[in-house]
Amino acid sequence: MLNAGWTYTQKFDKVNVALTDGTTEPLNYYSITLLPYLQPSFKMTSVFNIQALYFNQWVFDLKQFKIQAAFYFIYNYYGQVCGGVGHNRDAVTA
Repeated sequence: MLNAGWTYTQKFDKVNVALTDGTTEPLNYYSITLLPYLQPSFKMTSVFNIQALYFNQWVFDLKQFKIQAAFYFIYNYYGQVCGGVGHNRDAVTA
């Protein structure tokens, strides 16, 4: 089974920046973060049975975990743009 989706956050805010003369000035900025993800899981059972002679059962079970990408974008009042990319993954267990 495979689940897919995304979450996002967006923000418009002000931050005080230090100027070279020692004063500060508020700077407006807009940021958006997009976090698409996949949640795979897998379960399989294999049975080999020869009646009254041989029986073998093999089970493979991969628990659900999350793989996530991250895309960041910040734009400020001065026209400066900053972007970023990242990723995250839960522990994979069987």
